[in-house]
Amino acid sequence: RLSIPASPSMMIGRAAGFSVSAWVRVETAGQNAVLFSQQEGAKSIVLALEGGKLVAVVNDGSVTLRSEPTVDLPLAVWHHVALTVEEGALLYVNGQKVAESPAICPDMTGDITLGRGFVGEVDELNLVNVARSADWFRAASMGQGLEAKLAVFGEEEGEEGGGEASYVGVSLQNVTVDVWVVSVFL
Repeated sequence: RLSIPASPSMMIGRAAGFSVSAWVRVETAGQNAVLFSQQEGAKSIVLALEGGKLVAVVNDGSVTLRSEPTVDLPLAVWHHVALTVEEGALLYVNGQKVAESPAICPDMTGDITLGRGFVGEVDELNLVNVARSADWFRAASMGQGLEAKLAVFGEEEGEEGGGEASYVGVSLQNVTVDVWVVSVFL
């Protein structure tokens, strides 16, 4: 569990919105845990697991709204999860919108809690005080992780047998003719 005290740099609100995203690997079935929470008084934004199902809960100070439906996250598999709140809350898993709510982003600068009660791993946590687009989350999901589909430029380098190419070998293969000529004369 990690707690971050309220800070003016994490002021969020309806004008710009808010987004949180992370790669999450759930290790225990049926858990109740908070992946992310920001709270100030009665206002809050929560991304959590309830009975092992992903849910977003937003309270603008007067009404609490939950994302529907809740979403299963299979165990021991990395998932890119994201929540954006502005003039509605949208929940994404692996770049696809899976749930929504008419919740409005509250104006607040509250304390942040990460990982309370969570059994698993979290990587690449991203908190921003702007509402990210569906395309941004789709690109983040496709461009990161083990099955990244963006920016692949060729075959993996390395020696046969699984060894790594040495820096010296790679450097010598990429030396230009003029450098070789100068090296010979020195």
